[in-house]
Amino acid sequence: MSRSMYYYDHKKDDQIVISKLMDMASRYPTRGFETYFGKIRLEGLLWNRKRVLRVYRNIKLKLRVKRKRRIPSRIKEKLTVPGTVNETWSIDLASLLLRGYE
Repeated sequence: MSRSMYYYDHKKDDQIVISKLMDMASRYPTRGFETYFGKIRLEGLLWNRKRVLRVYRNIKLKLRVKRKRRIPSRIKEKLTVPGTVNETWSIDLASLLLRGYE
């Protein structure tokens, strides 16, 4: 390793990005990174996406990904065939709405 690399000190100052993301998080607590980054771009700030994402992750603002709930499978039953006339009735909702019954 070269001497210059050993003594190299990073000059990154992300305090402006941190304050902006914290402000966004307080105003929009249920939103995620995509919304924050979009609003930052709309304000005219041309920060790199990777930089903003790195800071977003470092200050632990990650929201958990909500998974889709699975619907429990239902018991499949065969359709019943009516034995006599007028044993089962059906409703035509479209015609009821057209007539004015609500």
